Amino acid sequence: MRSLFKYLGWSCGLILVLYIGSLIQLELMEHKEQTFNPLPELMFIFVFPVLVGGLIRFSLTLLGKDQGKEWTVNWKKLIGVGLPLLYVAMGPVLFYMTNIPTIVSLLPNFYYSGLSLGTLCGVVCGFVIIDSLRKIEIINK
Repeated sequence: MRSLFKYLGWSCGLILVLYIGSLIQLELMEHKEQTFNPLPELMFIFVFPVLVGGLIRFSLTLLGKDQGKEWTVNWKKLIGVGLPLLYVAMGPVLFYMTNIPTIVSLLPNFYYSGLSLGTLCGVVCGFVIIDSLRKIEIINK
């Protein structure tokens, strides 16, 4: 029963983060319309899904039993999966700041649809970043 309340509490916290994030995004959209500067909104569109993905994976880390283990980094997963997803997620920011065409900036419909490729890649990237941090058993000799 106690774990049920942990899951419900974590879900309510995640819903609250998503709600606050949507309010911030609306404010940034209004700011963009007033100042003609899309950079703050683009940065938020890039950073927020990565944070949400990290929060989702962090909840699994908190609920696991990892006592007596040491932290390590799975570099293969981080570089092989995390970096390409990070590149796709920050495509609009790279295009706006450097004016260098990226792979996904050539397909603008991915970024201006409801649930875009950048958002999905950002959530998965945040999940992979936290997931690549792992604990291994400490073996006493």
